[in-house]
Amino acid sequence: VEIVASGSGSLAAVRGGTVDVSATDAASRAGTINMNARTVQVDSFDSGEGFIGSSLLANGPSGGGTIFLGDLCFDRCSTEAARIVTLSRESLLSADATATGNGGSIQLNSTFNDIPLGAPPVARTNFGVVDIYGRLQARGGVGGGNGGLIETSGPALTTSLLTAGGVLQSTNVDASARAAGGIA
Repeated sequence: VEIVASGSGSLAAVRGGTVDVSATDAASRAGTINMNARTVQVDSFDSGEGFIGSSLLANGPSGGGTIFLGDLCFDRCSTEAARIVTLSRESLLSADATATGNGGSIQLNSTFNDIPLGAPPVARTNFGVVDIYGRLQARGGVGGGNGGLIETSGPALTTSLLTAGGVLQSTNVDASARAAGGIA
C-alpha cells in the first residue's frame, strides 16, 4: 500500500484508522506500507469518549513485512523530503512474525535539511523531525525467529512528551525474539 502526496504543503495521514497488509496463510510474509509526503502522520482520532489510535499492520505467520514512513532523501531526492513524521501516543506500527520467522522492518525517516548560514535553525522549518510517541514492534515469531529492524533517521528525534497533567509519556519499542509461551 502506498500513500504518497507531493508539493510543499503535502500531507499523508491515517487518523484513527487501520491499514493492514498482514498475511493470512501460513506460508506467506506480510506486505509493505509506504507513506511519503512533506508531513507524514499516523495520528489519533478524538471520538468524544477518548482517543482512538491508528494501526499500521504488516504481520505474517512466516515473517513480518515492511512499514516505511517518511523519505529516502539522504543525498538526492526522487520524492518530497519529509519535514515531519509523527506517530501519536495511541497508535501502533507492527511488523511481527506471528508463528515462525523473523520480524519485519519499520523505518521512520525525516531527512529534510535546509539550515540557513548565520541564522539559528528552526525545527520543522529548517530541518526535519521524527516524533515517535506510540508503539513500534517488529517481533520474531512465537515458534522461533529473530526480532526485526526498527530504524529512525533524521536531524531531530522526539520520543516523549508532557501531557496537560505534566506526566511524561514515552515511546514503547519492541524488536525482540519471542519464545513459545513468552511475551505477547
